[in-house]
Amino acid sequence: GISGWTHTWLLLALPRPLLSACLLLLLLPLSCLADLQMDGFEDNRGLVVLGATNRPGAIDAALIRPGRFDRIIYMPLPDAKGRAEILQVHARNKSVDPTINWQEVARAMSGFTGADCMGLMARAARMAARQGREAISEEDIYAAMENKAMEAFQELSGAPQPGYSGLPDPIPDSLRKSIAVYEAGKALLAYVTPEYDEIARVSICPYNMITGYTLFVEDEAARANALLSRGDMEAVMVVHLAGRAAEKMVMGEAEMTGLCAPDLFHANMVAREMVLSAGMGRKIGPMDLMSLHPKASEDSAGDLLRTLEPKDAAEEEFYYHTSDMPTEMARVALSDVLELLEAAEAKAAYGLAINWQPLQALVTALLERGVLQGKEVAHILESNGVIHFPDPYTVGFGWEDDGSLLYPFKPRPDGGGPSSGDDGSSGGGGSGSGGPEPSGGSGG
Repeated sequence: GISGWTHTWLLLALPRPLLSACLLLLLLPLSCLADLQMDGFEDNRGLVVLGATNRPGAIDAALIRPGRFDRIIYMPLPDAKGRAEILQVHARNKSVDPTINWQEVARAMSGFTGADCMGLMARAARMAARQGREAISEEDIYAAMENKAMEAFQELSGAPQPGYSGLPDPIPDSLRKSIAVYEAGKALLAYVTPEYDEIARVSICPYNMITGYTLFVEDEAARANALLSRGDMEAVMVVHLAGRAAEKMVMGEAEMTGLCAPDLFHANMVAREMVLSAGMGRKIGPMDLMSLHPKASEDSAGDLLRTLEPKDAAEEEFYYHTSDMPTEMARVALSDVLELLEAAEAKAAYGLAINWQPLQALVTALLERGVLQGKEVAHILESNGVIHFPDPYTVGFGWEDDGSLLYPFKPRPDGGGPSSGDDGSSGGGGSGSGGPEPSGGSGG
């Protein structure tokens, strides 16, 4: 077998004279294997030594040279099918609802390790016990995922930890509505955007914390090559700016909150990567304005001799940073970034305006229930006549000089033909996104 710790294990049938030595090997850590004279010159037929570690960078280079641990096999994270089977393994000694759709649950756990799956089932069991249920339900597993995310949020923000004792302060109704509007706007735009990640769960103020939570099911097959198209990146910006746009339209600009900060940061990073690294800026063109810089080590800070020592490329750490450029070029690049963000914001506002009734229905449902599963979100939106985007691109969207919304095929006030965005004011790519006129909502 392979241990999760840094110890050696013996593999399969061995000759009898080696059994005593093999028993000794089972107790030796990897750091001591160099004493076994694994030099590659001895006749070691019939003996195979395996080691496992989750910190390959900490292994001495002498241990992985030819004749020693010279075969490295990387074990990837389990896929959805693997996670589903791991969850069922850790559910054997627990009372679970037989109707749980393990495959659907596993799809919402992209990036989870086997240990994460084990911890999630233990957490779900505690959630079910707190609710007085005798069996773990699918809702308990999703609640456990949310609980884990909220604990991470608590560590970053200093908010009260989920499950703490004591009477929490009530959240004002106006703030709770702002959170519901923000999450509803984000979920709606994700739902109407073609090929965007599926929604698994939307909740507001979980564990009486001033935040919202939308869980998406990532399409692992589509993301297997780790490459995003321009449409994918523009869709990400639209969805991450949708909550802010919804708050502005429903609550008014004076009542906007800082809920958008994490999503706004993510949208800005995507836009900067598009312009500075991928050459997708309309004005700056196909130029790479990013460069690699070695990270300064705390141990070698101020030590010139150590910084000049040659290092293995695999051991060197780098960070990606904008390269030095003239002020005018930086100004042009920043205008391209702003152009992409404004086009995404405009498309988000357009999608909310043409789906005003579904937006209001989703906000109402979130305020009443607090938590909605993905199927419930889809039912609410479809029953209220939601309108889907034909494509993920932002071409043709933007803002007029007077602050009004610019969208594809918008009738011109001078009686001329519709505006199709051919002037490049949006900076988007792909085919134009036609659609109906915005019809409703303050600021729509």
